[in-house]
Order: sequence, then C-alpha cells, then structure tokens
Amino acid sequence: MLKNIALIPARSGSKGVKNKNLRKIGGKSLVKRTYDHAKKSSIFEKIIVSTDSLKIAQEINTKISSEIFEKNFDELYELDSLTVVHNRNPMLAQDLSPIRDLLFFIAKNIEFENLWMLQPTTPFRLKSEFLEINETANILQEKNIEWSSIVSCRVVSDVHPDRMLRIMDRYAYPILDSQILDNTPRQLLEPVFIKDGGFYLLQRKNLLQQIMLGNKIIPYVRSGYKTTNIDSPEDLRKAQKVRR
Repeated sequence: MLKNIALIPARSGSKGVKNKNLRKIGGKSLVKRTYDHAKKSSIFEKIIVSTDSLKIAQEINTKISSEIFEKNFDELYELDSLTVVHNRNPMLAQDLSPIRDLLFFIAKNIEFENLWMLQPTTPFRLKSEFLEINETANILQEKNIEWSSIVSCRVVSDVHPDRMLRIMDRYAYPILDSQILDNTPRQLLEPVFIKDGGFYLLQRKNLLQQIMLGNKIIPYVRSGYKTTNIDSPEDLRKAQKVRR
C-alpha cells in the first residue's frame, strides 16, 4: 500500500478568475507550480492531477493526447511511475461540486494511507513545510495520538468573528453565541484561525467512511506570503508580485 499520495484538483471552470489554474506566477501556471512543489518534496509515491481539461493536463506533460479526455470519465492514466492524470467526471467539476466527492472517489479506487490535497490556488509552498507536516503525521502515529487530519491555517487578522453579524427579518444578530455587542478591545479577543488552502493531509480510512476532515484536526499554522489564496483578480495580481 502507498504511504503518501498527492492529489491536485484542477478543474477548468472558474468564476472569479478565468482559467485560474492556467494563470502564471513566476513563469509557471498555478497547476504546474503545485505539481513541481509536490515532486520536489520527495515524499510522494504518486501525484494525481485531477482535471476535466486537456490544457491543464498538458501543463504537466505536453505529450498528453486528447484521446485521454475522449474516453471514459473517471479513468486514471499513469504518465510515469510517479504521475497520474485523472480524467475527472464533469459532474465532479462543476462550480458547486463538493471537493469531498472527488476525495471519496480517489479513496475508493487507489490504496494508500495518507492523501495530501494540494490546491493550485495556494501557489507558495516550501519543501520544509512538506517535511514538517510529514514528520508530524509520523510522530502522531508512533505515539498513538488520535488525529483525523492535518490542515494548514493562518490567524485571522482582518475581521474577527466577534465583529460579525447575521441579518434576519430586518434585525442584526451576533454570529457567535458568546458574542457581546460592546466592541471588546481587539487585544482581548481570543485568536481564531482560518484554513489557508495550502495543505490538507487526510486519511484514507476516514475518506472511505465519507469523512473528510473529521473532528480531531491537527493545525499547521502558516503566515505571511505563503498563505496567499487566489480567489480574485486582485489576489492574482498580489501573488504575481511575490518573488518566490
């Protein structure tokens, strides 16, 4: 059984940034950058690029034939001993298609222990981060510490949930049950974190039970430019200015 595999989900459609996974940073498309990061980490036995687009697949290997995308959906094609292209079913590549359905499909069709989901929209990853997360997973296993997933995140520094409201029937209500609408000083607010999209380390045993993150999530805290997540043209412009 494979120990670690990487999954790079890279569908063709994108509303916020057209052809987002093909947009370039530092001379490389987002999907190629992500693939190269995974390859250079040297911890994966398989790297799977899941896409519904020939153009995206050819970013990984220019010799990929269009025939791959004319055959049956959901086929897995080995390009070499490391790289696999998944001809993703269009039903799993819509704007509102839950990513978990793709993860569950991969878990059913490939035997592995850990799956690392690497989203192309988070273009800055360091080899040291791969190694640190992998070491964390190994230590947890050696010490028999329960964990369901390891997820990268960053501290929320812009808008704290304590400041948020929901509107119902003309009135505004606190998002948090414990929220007191008295403008608590920022320094007294409990730090909260948000997933940054960089790393998701998931276990196959959970995915087979249709559990993605589970309830014992180990955080991997990141900061600075590495947490860049491209959802808008402005995000892309900022990322293109980063010299990494």
